[in-house]
Amino acid sequence: MVVGDEKLKCTKQLVLFKSVKTLSAFPINCNFLQTNFGIKMLFLVISTPRPEKPTSMIGSRQHYWDWINPLIAKGEVKSVYAKVGRGAVALFDVDSNETLHKYINEWLEIVPAHMEIHALIDVENAKKYLTHQLSEKA
Repeated sequence: MVVGDEKLKCTKQLVLFKSVKTLSAFPINCNFLQTNFGIKMLFLVISTPRPEKPTSMIGSRQHYWDWINPLIAKGEVKSVYAKVGRGAVALFDVDSNETLHKYINEWLEIVPAHMEIHALIDVENAKKYLTHQLSEKA
């Protein structure tokens, strides 16, 4: 990321940025982005539980909902849906990769599963980025 002509020294997540004529990637501090630019860290997490009898997991599945409801109340989970058959899909809005890592590990302790994780950009910031790209092109 370039602010004026300065590169920000940051850590944590890789972010792509366009600088004059090059496209580069470098680590960026997620808390810095949230505080200064209002950028959220959104992650779509899709779980596919191990192939066990669903009836053998009833207690764990109930515990999962008890675990995730406070995260929904805090706003760290924007939405969650049960998948048809097995598994769940959740949209996390967290302050760092470390927070997401903590929650994924807690989730896996409750329901062992394969986790597919996708980093997302909210619509407002995607539009801002597109507007910025168009203005640079003009």
